Amino acid sequence: MQRKVAPVTGASKGIGRAITDEFAQDVAWVSIGARGERALADAAAALKRYGFRVIATSAAVNRVEDTQQVIDATIKAFGRLDILITNAGDIAVGGMVAAAGEQWRETMEVNLLSALRFTQAVVPDRHTQGGGRIINVSSVFGRTMSSAGSIDYHTSKAALRSFARRAAVELAGENILVNSVCPGWIEAPMLDRLLESAKPIVGGPSRAGIVRTFQQLLLIKRMGRGEEVAAPVVFLASERASYSTGRVYDVDGGFVKSI
Repeated sequence: MQRKVAPVTGASKGIGRAITDEFAQDVAWVSIGARGERALADAAAALKRYGFRVIATSAAVNRVEDTQQVIDATIKAFGRLDILITNAGDIAVGGMVAAAGEQWRETMEVNLLSALRFTQAVVPDRHTQGGGRIINVSSVFGRTMSSAGSIDYHTSKAALRSFARRAAVELAGENILVNSVCPGWIEAPMLDRLLESAKPIVGGPSRAGIVRTFQQLLLIKRMGRGEEVAAPVVFLASERASYSTGRVYDVDGGFVKSI
């Protein structure tokens, strides 16, 4: 993927940071966006130490104007874009009855509608360039229950999976390939909030105890790492995946047991 250009949302930490590090090893150029300015600056500095070309744009993906700002900055810096990674995500702990309407709207904005807006923003440029790749980072919890809480997260990720499949159909004629990578239990900043949402059905105050409970549900008896999610993302962005679109790739240690 030498000198391919890839905007990545939610790129300052966790899975997003691992994705940008993986792209750096494949000599792609990355445009990174995230809300936290300090973490974003740290991520950009780390990538530049690879001798890697990177631009960083502070952006809240739930704001329409920030979406266009990231895309415009990418095209201004690199002249084009080839790959879009929508990774930004959020979760609010709470059940359906207790969840406020604003909580639902915020989660949908970040997890689902931001992916729609970024897709809409990049398609015109990809049309003129002859194709491209879009990879949405969704979640296995979009199709299986992890806990009694975080229903907003589960619902938004299910919708994101459906959106990606439909986008793959609509954009195939433009030679734009759209796929989803769905992490399970991954050691990343959001993990603590997922574990918190699991307390109603697992019980017990200990984080370590909750982790051990969920590890027993995995075929690989540990939590995953960010780089283990990043690897299939970068594969799907490469020419090695030129015959894959509309696909869902679970990275979950065997949490969802299906073939």
